[in-house]
Amino acid sequence: MTRWLGVLAVFLCTATVAHADVNGFSEPEVPSITLVEPTARGLERIAGVWARRRQALERGDAAGVDSLLDEVVSLRRELGIQRLDALGVALVREADALRRDGKLDLAGRRLDAAERLAPGLPEIADARGTLAATQAPFAVHRRLLAGIEGARRRSQDFSRRMIQMSDATLSALIIGAALALLFLVAQLARYGVHLYHDLGRAFPSVLRPLLVASLALLAVLPLFYGFGPFLLVSPVLIVLWAYQGATERILSVVFAVGLAGSPWALRAADRLSEAGTGVGQALHALSINPLDERAEAQVREAVAADETDWYAQAVLGVALKRQGKAREAARLLSDAARVANDDDAAAAIWNNLGNTWFALGRPLAAQAAYEQATRLRRRDPIAWFNLHRLHQRSRQMPESEAALAKASASSATRVSDWNGDDDTGVNRFVVDAPLPDGLLVSRALDGLFRPSAFAHRVWQDFAGPLPEVAAAASGGAALLAFVLLFMLRERFSLSWPCARCGQQATVHLSQGRPDGPVCTQCDSLFVRNVPTDRRTRFEKESQIGRHQVVKAWARRIAAIVLPGFGPLTDGRPLRGLLLAGLAGWLLLRVWLPGGLLHEPFAPRLVVETWVYVGLGLVAVAWLATVVQTFRTKGVH
Repeated sequence: MTRWLGVLAVFLCTATVAHADVNGFSEPEVPSITLVEPTARGLERIAGVWARRRQALERGDAAGVDSLLDEVVSLRRELGIQRLDALGVALVREADALRRDGKLDLAGRRLDAAERLAPGLPEIADARGTLAATQAPFAVHRRLLAGIEGARRRSQDFSRRMIQMSDATLSALIIGAALALLFLVAQLARYGVHLYHDLGRAFPSVLRPLLVASLALLAVLPLFYGFGPFLLVSPVLIVLWAYQGATERILSVVFAVGLAGSPWALRAADRLSEAGTGVGQALHALSINPLDERAEAQVREAVAADETDWYAQAVLGVALKRQGKAREAARLLSDAARVANDDDAAAAIWNNLGNTWFALGRPLAAQAAYEQATRLRRRDPIAWFNLHRLHQRSRQMPESEAALAKASASSATRVSDWNGDDDTGVNRFVVDAPLPDGLLVSRALDGLFRPSAFAHRVWQDFAGPLPEVAAAASGGAALLAFVLLFMLRERFSLSWPCARCGQQATVHLSQGRPDGPVCTQCDSLFVRNVPTDRRTRFEKESQIGRHQVVKAWARRIAAIVLPGFGPLTDGRPLRGLLLAGLAGWLLLRVWLPGGLLHEPFAPRLVVETWVYVGLGLVAVAWLATVVQTFRTKGVH
């Protein structure tokens, strides 16, 4: 009796193991369906083949070079590497050298080989554009299409997208700060005389020069004591608000808001840069190259630091599966699949977990994982195709055909491509599902405005001991002041320079913004023609002549000083800022062709032709403004 009870217990244990939970390791492995794992030391094998290719290249063995390139491509796919960026860039450089030597056909073949080693690499599209311009200089559309393709690839590449966004944010801050200071100086030049006359109304004439000198000293002191010039923008614009026109007031509001948000913009730039070079970049790099040891180490640190980081667990799990470390991969993917809070990502993880169980010879667990993926994303052909391969390997042909039909109904083209590869390797016989790229972007944008050491350090360089919240307080106070001044605008009685002699003329804003006001003396002499002494009239005409000459030359000098400065001081601020901003952006591209944050694989950092063309157009517009200023008669 005891003997039969023992046999029954063994039978029950075996049945329990056969139907174990798919997240465990108790199901017995079935060697007949286990996939072939990739051999170790994959990168060393690629390096060896690449060295042999270099030797063949030195010997001039073209057939050997092509054969060895095919071998590298085969190794890339066998090892589950999506892109070999370094080798792709090496081939781009070879193609560039061949292009300069006039070997255009051979350069094109090198770029084709680069596309096979690193599909989607932006530098390949850029090189194709340069090659197209060399082959047919007048076929501008080919160069343009290649440039568009390169930009599209950069926008799809996570790391480069983050670096570009960070670069754009920092560039906008630099150019915006320069434009704010230029606008401030232009407003002081335009309305300085107005302010000087109003100071004369409030203070005795003897104290007025001393007061102006004190204000100038107060404006210079922050440059030496660390408070920075940017904090002066808001209070000075508040003082000048009553004199400004509608466009100038709108720009004052824009610059006040920009100053208020500058510390948070610095934080965003730092976070985006960190996402493009830190853990986010490591996650992206490991997803396209599972043999990237540096990226794997960073991702392992992220997983160890936060055990709930299911995205990092999923990326690491897929990389380990591609390396052939299926058992550790299964544990990570199982943990990630249980807690993933996004249906698309969960479907991809379940699919990849099924591939891992397939590689381990666990058909029941693999089937359950694939079916879970199909439930989450019923129209996705990847899980259905992998289920077809699993049933095919298990000799379950009716189920295999049914799964293949569902996969083909979703995407017949992709299924045809997958069926063309019947290698039984762990990285080729089944299809890994990529994690949604948007999740990595949302991960990078999470906490975008959190405090940053870089932002704090930059703020201290410009604002000294003042906290970052001082920028928001300054901008908020400026906006409140603008609103209050706008509500009281009809009560203001301001001093305005006489359009003829520059002396003080009183203007009431209740009558609207003045257009060419005249002082009391000019009104009496030249408007109402009141009889007066000839000497007095001659002295006044001489004074008017001197003032007109000084004002005309001031306008001319302002037009010569900087692009856009003339229109800024002449009542056309929007045109002036657009011209100055375009000039600053183009000069920044000349100074730093690769941007403030260089891309990792830039073959050569050169200034592109369109930058010089843009600078030429800006110079022509600047010269036209100067010529117009010298030819204009009268005063505006």
